[in-house]
Amino acid sequence: MSTAAPCIGAWVLLLDARDHVLLIHACDPHDRHHHWWEVPGGGLKQDEQPEDAAVREVAEEIGLIIPSLGQKLWIRESRSHYKGRDHHRQDHVLLRRITDAVP
Repeated sequence: MSTAAPCIGAWVLLLDARDHVLLIHACDPHDRHHHWWEVPGGGLKQDEQPEDAAVREVAEEIGLIIPSLGQKLWIRESRSHYKGRDHHRQDHVLLRRITDAVP
């Protein structure tokens, strides 16, 4: 695994009124047996703040426009193998509660 500084990302824990969590089923296109469930999110663009990236990623991945987020829940650091490469990430996980009448 690389010793380089981690790539920074932002992810959103979306909870509905009954505390159901929205998860996306993802897989590695280079290894179809490597799959997992994750919350919406992804990497920050240059000069982007985690909160802005999280809002953008939710819009891109599930088409939901959220005007704001709740509190930052945690920051996690991980290492993984994806698309034939080793990855080192530091991800900010933010909360957003939604109702049937979003936003």
